[in-house]
Formats: sequence, structure tokens, C-alpha cells
Amino acid sequence: MKKPLKIRVKQCAWAGLLLMVALFFSGCPYESIFPLGRSDTATIDAQLLGRWKSCSGENEKSHCMVISQFNDHEYLITAEKEGEKESPMMRAFSTIVGEYRFLSVQEIETGSRKGEKWYLVKYSIMNEKIFKNNFFSTSEELRTFVRKKAEEKPWTI
Repeated sequence: MKKPLKIRVKQCAWAGLLLMVALFFSGCPYESIFPLGRSDTATIDAQLLGRWKSCSGENEKSHCMVISQFNDHEYLITAEKEGEKESPMMRAFSTIVGEYRFLSVQEIETGSRKGEKWYLVKYSIMNEKIFKNNFFSTSEELRTFVRKKAEEKPWTI
């Protein structure tokens, strides 16, 4: 029996979000020693909340990501991989710069100093909750974005 279109779109589109988690651990969205904004002024984007499943190939393990509201300003992101007992967890919050939305994401690891780094991820939500991640792979890409926004009009973080 075929799954309804909304479920398939949700599952396939959020594979990009799972890619984000994979990149966190292999190291490649823009990394910073500070977040893009302040968590105490962030708002929750309700469209991000939920359990999302990737569309893996036949020989690949299934991946799921759960995005929960942790408090009034932050998300708790849990990555689950089929057959693995431990699930990486991250804290995140949204920051809006002009018309762009960003997540400042920090890995949570108890008993270590790993949580000192932040990863900055630009995202957009389209149609049926399609998540499109646009990473800044280098500091030059982030610098170009900031330069362009600074030339358009004043903005603050």
C-alpha cells in the first residue's frame, strides 16, 4: 500500500535535516565559537517540531530526527539511527536575520567540553514542511552573506 503524499514528502524532504546531523559529526556547516543570536530572545518555529524519517537506500540504516521544544526559546534535537543505542543530542534555537532563518546548533555531550562549538545553519520551510538546508561551508560564504545584508540595510543580532 502506498503511503499518502504528505507522509512521503515529509520523510524525503527531511533527509536534508538528517544530512545536517551527519555533517555536524563529520564537520562541515559553518562552525563558530559563538551562536548567531541570543537564545533568550529566540522564538520557536512550530513547523520544525516533530519526528522526521529519512528516505534511506535499501542497504542503508534508517535515520530519524526528533525536534522537540525544550523550553520557550530552544529546541532539543535527537538523532536516532536504526540499530544504535546512543542517540546524539543537540540544542538549537532560531535567529531571524532580515528574511532569512538560521539555527544555531550546539552538540550536547555530558562530561566533556564538546558543547563549546556552535554550528550555523540557514533553513527555509516550503510547501508541505519541506526543509531545505543551506550550509555555509566556509567562513568566506558567511562573510559574503553578512556583507550583502549589511549593504542592504542596517540590522542587528
